[in-house]
Amino acid sequence: QQQRIAAARAICRKASLLIMDEPGANLDPQKEALLMDYVLSLRESTVLVSTQYFGHMPRFDKIIVVEQGQIEAVGTHKELLLTSPSYRTLYQSQANLFIQAQ
Repeated sequence: QQQRIAAARAICRKASLLIMDEPGANLDPQKEALLMDYVLSLRESTVLVSTQYFGHMPRFDKIIVVEQGQIEAVGTHKELLLTSPSYRTLYQSQANLFIQAQ
Protein backbone atom coordinates (compact mmCIF):
# COMPACT_ATOMS: atom_id res chain seq x y z
CA GLN A 1 0.00 0.00 0.00
CA GLN A 2 2.89 2.40 0.69
CA GLN A 3 4.06 1.93 -2.88
CA ARG A 4 0.62 2.82 -4.25
CA ILE A 5 0.48 5.97 -2.14
CA ALA A 6 3.99 6.99 -3.22
CA ALA A 7 3.09 6.37 -6.87
CA ALA A 8 -0.11 8.41 -6.54
CA ARG A 9 1.85 11.30 -5.00
CA ALA A 10 4.46 11.20 -7.75
CA ILE A 11 1.78 11.12 -10.43
CA CYS A 12 -0.14 14.03 -8.85
CA ARG A 13 3.07 16.06 -8.64
CA LYS A 14 3.89 15.21 -12.26
CA ALA A 15 7.29 13.86 -11.27
CA SER A 16 9.83 13.73 -14.09
CA LEU A 17 11.01 10.30 -12.89
CA LEU A 18 8.81 7.55 -11.49
CA ILE A 19 10.38 4.28 -10.29
CA MET A 20 8.02 1.36 -9.67
CA ASP A 21 8.94 -2.05 -8.30
CA GLU A 22 6.40 -4.73 -9.23
CA PRO A 23 3.59 -2.17 -9.66
CA GLY A 24 0.94 -4.82 -10.22
CA ALA A 25 1.74 -6.81 -7.08
CA ASN A 26 -1.31 -7.43 -4.89
CA LEU A 27 -3.69 -5.88 -7.40
CA ASP A 28 -6.50 -7.70 -9.14
CA PRO A 29 -6.08 -7.94 -12.93
CA GLN A 30 -8.51 -5.09 -13.67
CA LYS A 31 -6.82 -2.64 -11.30
CA GLU A 32 -3.38 -3.66 -12.57
CA ALA A 33 -4.47 -3.02 -16.16
CA LEU A 34 -5.84 0.42 -15.21
CA LEU A 35 -2.64 1.30 -13.35
CA MET A 36 -0.40 0.20 -16.23
CA ASP A 37 -2.56 2.03 -18.79
CA TYR A 38 -2.16 5.20 -16.77
CA VAL A 39 1.56 4.75 -16.09
CA LEU A 40 2.28 4.07 -19.75
CA SER A 41 0.36 7.22 -20.72
CA LEU A 42 2.77 9.43 -18.71
CA ARG A 43 4.73 10.67 -21.72
CA GLU A 44 6.16 13.72 -19.90
CA SER A 45 7.70 11.44 -17.26
CA THR A 46 10.37 8.77 -17.38
CA VAL A 47 8.95 5.64 -15.81
CA LEU A 48 11.25 2.84 -14.69
CA VAL A 49 9.41 -0.40 -13.95
CA SER A 50 11.10 -3.35 -12.29
CA THR A 51 9.03 -6.47 -12.84
CA GLN A 52 9.17 -10.17 -13.49
CA TYR A 53 5.72 -10.14 -15.07
CA PHE A 54 5.90 -10.12 -18.85
CA GLY A 55 2.28 -9.29 -19.63
CA HIS A 56 2.92 -5.60 -20.29
CA MET A 57 6.37 -5.96 -21.90
CA PRO A 58 5.19 -5.43 -25.50
CA ARG A 59 3.99 -1.94 -24.49
CA PHE A 60 7.29 -0.69 -23.02
CA ASP A 61 9.54 1.58 -25.11
CA LYS A 62 12.74 -0.06 -23.89
CA ILE A 63 13.37 -3.24 -21.93
CA ILE A 64 16.59 -4.07 -20.11
CA VAL A 65 17.18 -7.76 -19.43
CA VAL A 66 19.28 -8.39 -16.32
CA GLU A 67 20.82 -11.82 -15.73
CA GLN A 68 22.80 -12.48 -12.55
CA GLY A 69 23.28 -8.77 -11.92
CA GLN A 70 24.55 -8.03 -15.44
CA ILE A 71 22.78 -6.36 -18.35
CA GLU A 72 22.27 -9.13 -20.89
CA ALA A 73 20.25 -7.27 -23.52
CA VAL A 74 18.46 -4.00 -24.26
CA GLY A 75 15.71 -3.40 -26.79
CA THR A 76 12.02 -3.45 -27.55
CA HIS A 77 9.90 -6.51 -26.97
CA LYS A 78 10.11 -7.51 -30.65
CA GLU A 79 13.86 -6.96 -30.78
CA LEU A 80 14.47 -9.01 -27.65
CA LEU A 81 12.33 -11.91 -28.87
CA LEU A 82 14.69 -12.09 -31.85
CA THR A 83 18.02 -11.41 -30.12
CA SER A 84 17.84 -12.50 -26.48
CA PRO A 85 17.49 -16.22 -25.77
CA SER A 86 16.88 -15.63 -22.04
CA TYR A 87 14.16 -13.01 -22.70
CA ARG A 88 12.49 -15.24 -25.28
CA THR A 89 12.55 -18.26 -22.93
CA LEU A 90 11.12 -16.31 -19.98
CA TYR A 91 8.44 -14.64 -22.11
CA GLN A 92 7.37 -17.95 -23.66
CA SER A 93 7.30 -19.73 -20.28
CA GLN A 94 4.98 -17.07 -18.85
CA ALA A 95 2.80 -17.20 -21.96
CA ASN A 96 2.55 -20.99 -21.57
CA LEU A 97 1.59 -20.65 -17.88
CA PHE A 98 -1.14 -18.18 -18.84
CA ILE A 99 -2.51 -20.52 -21.51
CA GLN A 100 -2.47 -23.50 -19.12
CA ALA A 101 -4.34 -21.51 -16.44
CA GLN A 102 -7.22 -20.83 -18.81
